[in-house]
Amino acid sequence: MSRHIITIAGRRFVVGDDDIEEVRGRLIEAVRSGGEFVVMRTGDGAMEALVSPGLPVFIERRDEPGTDHEPAAAGAAMAEAITMPADEFDDWGI
Repeated sequence: MSRHIITIAGRRFVVGDDDIEEVRGRLIEAVRSGGEFVVMRTGDGAMEALVSPGLPVFIERRDEPGTDHEPAAAGAAMAEAITMPADEFDDWGI
């Protein structure tokens, strides 16, 4: 089993393996729409984050001990940044 750690504006939130694809889709949709609140279930409840273009969001997968996932290279974190080209949201192309 894996757990995913989502970092938004420097705050870290743990999301279960079963929720990550749904959360990833909502994060991408929030960026594409220009910004909106995204609700995520965490281990101890739920949280909402205002996600907008230009806000770095990182999703890191951590494999739990004893799982059959391939281990990450030593010292390397499996992280993905959801990025959108800024010119898609900027009228001036900056």
